[in-house]
Amino acid sequence: MRSVFAVLLATTLLVATSCRRREEPVPPPPPAPASPQTHVKPPPAPSVKPAPTAVRPPPFPPAPTTPPPPPAALTNLQAYIALDEPQRLAAVSAIGNNAADPAVAPAAAKKLAELFRVEPTTTVKTAIIDELGFMRHGAALDPVLDVFESSESDEVRLAAMDAAGNLITELMDNEDPRAFDIIVRALDARYPFEVRDTAIWALEDLDDRRALPHLQRLLTDPDPDIRQRASDAIDWLRE
Repeated sequence: MRSVFAVLLATTLLVATSCRRREEPVPPPPPAPASPQTHVKPPPAPSVKPAPTAVRPPPFPPAPTTPPPPPAALTNLQAYIALDEPQRLAAVSAIGNNAADPAVAPAAAKKLAELFRVEPTTTVKTAIIDELGFMRHGAALDPVLDVFESSESDEVRLAAMDAAGNLITELMDNEDPRAFDIIVRALDARYPFEVRDTAIWALEDLDDRRALPHLQRLLTDPDPDIRQRASDAIDWLRE
């Protein structure tokens, strides 16, 4: 009887101990060791090369200035010839600037024509013709046309062609009452085709029937292009 009781007591204690163990919480597993963090070295920033500092070049020496021509050079041919070329160019320019006044233009054109006759260099001769071409006055056309009656260089003659064309056009545009007589002179066979063609065009544009006899004389001109241009102008004026 005592042995049975002892067995039951032992069994009870064993069950109680087993239940107590089941009720005890199971500790969580330890966390996994953290993997060591890998540090990635950032790429180096691109190096920016500083812009070179602008170096200001040394200033250029001032251009030599041409002294103005003495007043005597504008009126006396001997004083003009005694000047060097830059001063003669300055004298020509001074006369041309004065010619902006229509009242002064005839005298200025005459003076430039005188300087042209004594001028030894092509450079200054061309400058004289250019100044005449800029005058916008009928008095400047005669000295320009005179160039074609002399043995001037091709450079001077080319400048004269341009100047004559400018003057003829200006005379026509300004409705100068002397334009007709001045332009008719430019029809002469002594002058280059370009000058004569411009004169024909100007007479045609003036629409003045007084040009008909002058144009009819050109119908027998040696240059076939002039004959054709004259015929076209005559037909226009007769319409």
